[in-house]
Amino acid sequence: MLRRTLILVLSAFLLVAVQGCSRRARIIPEEDFINLMMEMFIADQWLREHGDARDQADTTLFFEPIFQKYGYSFKDYDASLYHYTGKINRFSEMVYEAVGKMEKLKLQYAELVKLQREVLRKNQELLVPYEEKI
Repeated sequence: MLRRTLILVLSAFLLVAVQGCSRRARIIPEEDFINLMMEMFIADQWLREHGDARDQADTTLFFEPIFQKYGYSFKDYDASLYHYTGKINRFSEMVYEAVGKMEKLKLQYAELVKLQREVLRKNQELLVPYEEKI
């Protein structure tokens, strides 16, 4: 009896595991897809600037952490890309939105760099010369 129950439980577990692995690809909602594209553009730019890493990188694996961050897989991305490129005008708008978000991040980063430089300059002005007394 225990053996039959154990076999039944293991069979059910395997069935669920196999179904989980073979789930159908999902279409990623537009806002998530735009954010994915933006992060993929940034990652791709990093790869371009680090040519030695590009030779070693499998880009599908390179982007996997980005997909995981949003809870999607490459399979979902691929299905979504196919879906959205079928609506080429909307897809173009989505690409422009991703680029616009990158531009906004670039401006925010530039402001942070400017602020950091200002803080460093102020700190240098406020430094009091130190003289060691023996």
